[in-house]
Amino acid sequence: GSPYHVGIGLRYLEKYLGKKTLDKAIKDYFNQTDDRRFSLLDLLEKYSSKNINWFEQFYLKERLPIDIK
Repeated sequence: GSPYHVGIGLRYLEKYLGKKTLDKAIKDYFNQTDDRRFSLLDLLEKYSSKNINWFEQFYLKERLPIDIK
């Protein structure tokens, strides 16, 4: 994925979940040291009561490439 697409996705999540939730999940994601590592989506689900299935299913998986030739 392009950095632009990822950055916009993080902004969507920040607006939807709140800055504190996103910041905590990202911090915990990068501070993981044990053998069992959680994905960022797993941590977002852990720290928020809101449903984020739409983000993985539609924003990350259903993205169509753009032909800029």
